[in-house]
Amino acid sequence: MNHPAIPQGTVSDEELRRGYAAIYFEEVARRTRIGMAERAEAGLPNYRPPLGYRLAWEGGEPRVEVVEEAAAWVREAFRLAARGMTIRAILKELTTRGMRSARGKEMSPTALWKILRNPFYVGTIQHQGKLLPGGHEAIVGRELFDLVRRRSAR
Repeated sequence: MNHPAIPQGTVSDEELRRGYAAIYFEEVARRTRIGMAERAEAGLPNYRPPLGYRLAWEGGEPRVEVVEEAAAWVREAFRLAARGMTIRAILKELTTRGMRSARGKEMSPTALWKILRNPFYVGTIQHQGKLLPGGHEAIVGRELFDLVRRRSAR
């Protein structure tokens, strides 16, 4: 739209603001990606740690620590899966014995399936499709984890 006070070929204030906003958001996204990569390379997750772990702060620095009560449930789920039990059978068994999600609710079969497939439990961090060494203790051994993955792939 032509306005007599704005010479032709100039940019309106609104267009200028939109341009600055686009540049600003691109910069925020770029810095976020860099921060997430640095965090993953330092062995820290870019998400809430899974069941069996919690994020703790020590001297102003974050670290992932094991929550032993929940970690025991995770280990037991892996042991039962390694013995050939189905996801639903494992879930029924552990729920009957008192296992709950990190938020205190009954776990879904999908949530348990994700636990049994999550490489975080063997001490690694997944970032952009790559596995990196995590700065946290493994709850499950690599052999047990690989056995469960092979069995669940069938």
